[in-house]
Amino acid sequence: MRFSDLLFTPVCVECGKEGTSLCSIHDLNPLRTNSLGRCERCWFFLVRGKCPKCSSQEVYFDSHRSLFPYEGTIRALIHRWKFENERHIVQLFLPFLRDALAGLIVDRACVISGGKRSFRSFFPCNDLLRVCKLLKIPFGTDLRKKRIGKNKKQSHRNQAGRYFEIRDSLRVVSGISGVENYVVLDDVFTTGATANEAARILKSAGAKKVHILTLAMREELELPI
Repeated sequence: MRFSDLLFTPVCVECGKEGTSLCSIHDLNPLRTNSLGRCERCWFFLVRGKCPKCSSQEVYFDSHRSLFPYEGTIRALIHRWKFENERHIVQLFLPFLRDALAGLIVDRACVISGGKRSFRSFFPCNDLLRVCKLLKIPFGTDLRKKRIGKNKKQSHRNQAGRYFEIRDSLRVVSGISGVENYVVLDDVFTTGATANEAARILKSAGAKKVHILTLAMREELELPI
């Protein structure tokens, strides 16, 4: 039995079968993304050998890796975890996240806090920090969201709107000066606007390199006009 199995209850969250957090029928391994044909920096697919994202806008983060495509089973599981308070769902993703983090040079990691007010009873991404504790990586909720406009949330905006209006929507709440390799953990990478702004803010606060690691990403790319 692996140490992680002692930390995360080994019961299939889909059918209840004991012995593993996801049985062979519900195994997520076949759904994993890989680097084939992807940009080494932003992880979007290359088009005729070039990255349409990195070539069209300034990218502040040094790399992005995402574990799964945000579709089908993965999208349904993340929705249950985030919006239906099924916190045990995150157990499915933590071993993959642990392996990805173990392959990186990480001096500090964080998630982006939703701020003081939220309609949820918990901040889902805080669950991702459990892996940092297991790997003994220094971590915190060093970034916090600000409100965007009056009575409008980022999730209510279209993709192009998110990219332009995300600027100055985050603030650093912890001292991070001198951190060489900083990793931001997040659930879903859509346009990359939040990740890009997080990297910009962290570098302005003293981080040298910023890497983004997400559970899933939306594969179709919509660039700002």
